[in-house]
Amino acid sequence: MSSNKIKKIIYSILKEILEGDSIPTANDYDITEQQFIEIIMLMKNENYLNPKKVSIFLDGNIHIVKSIDTVTMKGINFLEENNNWSKFYKGLKEFRDFLPL
Repeated sequence: MSSNKIKKIIYSILKEILEGDSIPTANDYDITEQQFIEIIMLMKNENYLNPKKVSIFLDGNIHIVKSIDTVTMKGINFLEENNNWSKFYKGLKEFRDFLPL
């Protein structure tokens, strides 16, 4: 998976946690569960997500608490730094059109 695709998935996950109705899943991005877990772990390690709000279980299940402090200031800064994607991104329904950019 290209670094640009990973960044766009990170952008989308952060955006959906902040503004969406639900937490995205691997199926929303047409990626494997393992890839999705690795991206969530990357987001935790980079402090884009509050580690107290994200749980990854041994069976591969992920639980993300959607609250005002789930996305950290670093995550918000990532969104702001990549705000040029916002005009192309209009939610998960159009996400597959967003990825090839």
